[in-house]
Amino acid sequence: MKTVFLKSLLIVACTAVMAPAHAGNSPVIGAGALSCAKYLELRKAGDAQTVALANVHSWAQGFISGMNAGYLDRRVEAGDKGAALFAQPDPASIDAHLERYCAKHPQKNVVSATTALWTTVRKRKMSP
Repeated sequence: MKTVFLKSLLIVACTAVMAPAHAGNSPVIGAGALSCAKYLELRKAGDAQTVALANVHSWAQGFISGMNAGYLDRRVEAGDKGAALFAQPDPASIDAHLERYCAKHPQKNVVSATTALWTTVRKRKMSP
């Protein structure tokens, strides 16, 4: 019973950390609106913030998947018969990119970092 309570408390605490990401006029909600500075704080916090970090990483994977699907749809509508989805970066690569990007741009947010990653992957796939 104590373990269930502690896990529930951790989830509530992590949700509270993510809640400010919904504030403001940003068209992005959820973990993507989290500032890079806050993301780096979560990274330094270690095990206590594992659930919050998992939320950020899951959000980034979903964002990249959505960008891929939207890009493929636009390419197909434009008549590109060879259009295909780009391979999803593995979780370790996403994590490494978020940490590097956010260290360089703490004033930006997770969606900026994830967009930069997706753009890099797309450009690499488009290069001959």
